[in-house]
Order: sequence, then structure tokens, then C-alpha cells
Amino acid sequence: MVFLFHSNNIRLRKMEKSDIEKYYLWRNDLEVTTTTSPMLDVYSLEETSRRYLPKWN
Repeated sequence: MVFLFHSNNIRLRKMEKSDIEKYYLWRNDLEVTTTTSPMLDVYSLEETSRRYLPKWN
């Protein structure tokens, strides 16, 4: 796995196809989005997949 950035506590890498469902769950968790996003926007798994799947097709 290639990391774009890493330290003792953080590892950042490019998003992968297998991350779509995890991203969808995280992005639609109201506890997360109320502290990370000033504008709440909820997407379905299908919308999330449509947005990111073209990168791997």
C-alpha cells in the first residue's frame, strides 16, 4: 500500500474502490457530519458509488 502521507498516528492514501461503502457510512453519520461539515448533505450508497466508481471503471 502506498501512502501519500504517514506519521506515527496518521496514514493517508488514495481512496480505493473498496472504500466506497465505508466512506458512505462515515459521510452519512450525523454525529460525524455535524462536526466536520457546515452543510449537511446526505447521499445514498448508489449516489456515492456513482460519484466514485467512474474513477475505477
